[in-house]
Amino acid sequence: MTEILEAGNTVNSAQYIETIENLRRRVCRVRRSTSPILLLRDNARPHTAHTTIDALKTLKFEVLSHPPYRPHLASSDFHFFPRLKRDIKGTHFTSDDEEKQAVTSWIKQSNEFFIHGMRKFIYVGKNVLNDKATMSKNKYVNL
Repeated sequence: MTEILEAGNTVNSAQYIETIENLRRRVCRVRRSTSPILLLRDNARPHTAHTTIDALKTLKFEVLSHPPYRPHLASSDFHFFPRLKRDIKGTHFTSDDEEKQAVTSWIKQSNEFFIHGMRKFIYVGKNVLNDKATMSKNKYVNL
């Protein structure tokens, strides 16, 4: 699922809720299941607004807690965007539509890249969860 925000717009709670509703429909269609969906997202305001939290509960998303700053969990910043920037570097677009088409095409052609990234992300995520459990048992942090 690819959604590109129109130029000049910013993500707010309403926009984010619309995106997660679309994601929920897509996942239910692909999985053929309405079971809860695990969601790891950062702590940006649109993601933590009360209306967003209510919508996530209604849509049966199970939100994984995200520490305030864990750069290795920001996979889009360290996996997705650098590769995209590298691959389209030097390309001059004559319109927003041309740029959207190039990005969408890149995403569709990068299946192996995303599979590798998700495997790496899952590995890191398991280590973070193990670290949190260890810290909790040793009373180093209050989770």
